Amino acid sequence: MAADKTPEVRILPTLWTGVATGSTWGVPSLHHPKHHLHPEPELEWHEFVDHPTTMKVLRQVGRNVELLSVTDNHEARGVGTLFSDGSGMITAGTNSSTRFEIDGDRMTGVRTIHYKDEASGEMRFGTMIVEYQAGA
Repeated sequence: MAADKTPEVRILPTLWTGVATGSTWGVPSLHHPKHHLHPEPELEWHEFVDHPTTMKVLRQVGRNVELLSVTDNHEARGVGTLFSDGSGMITAGTNSSTRFEIDGDRMTGVRTIHYKDEASGEMRFGTMIVEYQAGA
């Protein structure tokens, strides 16, 4: 009988820096680089390229992580779960989710964002690509 073998869990570096590039309808997040320029309830298409972003791993227990996403506009907590082989991770926050592929010290994520404005009832939404590099 073969011995049970528990796969080794990937331990993530605690700091990831990079950029986000995306398209949104309206401004669906306080992280959005144009948030301060477009008061509600203005709705239109917005694009942004290479907006600086940082992700900090606050805690990791096995494959589960607590995260802090930071831009020049905002900080927000999130949670994530690593794939069993460490090749990726799925994360969620208050109004977005991201699927990341992890390759060594690089992480690339595909994020969707949804937000319904309470005052107007209008939906805001977006997509983006987030590219991180591990490091201090």
